[in-house]
Amino acid sequence: VHGTEVRAQLDSNQKARMGDEYINRLHYSHFLLKIEQTVLGVNQKVLSLRAELDQCMVDVKAMVTSTTSVPKSTIYPKFIQIAQLWESLKKLHAELRNQKRLLDILLSY
Repeated sequence: VHGTEVRAQLDSNQKARMGDEYINRLHYSHFLLKIEQTVLGVNQKVLSLRAELDQCMVDVKAMVTSTTSVPKSTIYPKFIQIAQLWESLKKLHAELRNQKRLLDILLSY
């Protein structure tokens, strides 16, 4: 059966249903792409923050092993930086959990 013959055999309800299905699939694909983009972006941020956290930990370890006492004015800023990096990583983890929930919802259809 050729394309023109198939189109002629479809009634208006079937055509409308096919059009709706096409739009639904476009939306579905769009949502999947957005989730992928978000996850890839979060991954880049995590890699960057992780490298920064690792370096900060190396710095702190060097400070505390090189002397018997480290002034508060030197070590506290590093502790604050570690806490901020950790909080940033926790927020990114929450973002990934949200994306996972969205993906699970989409995959249920």
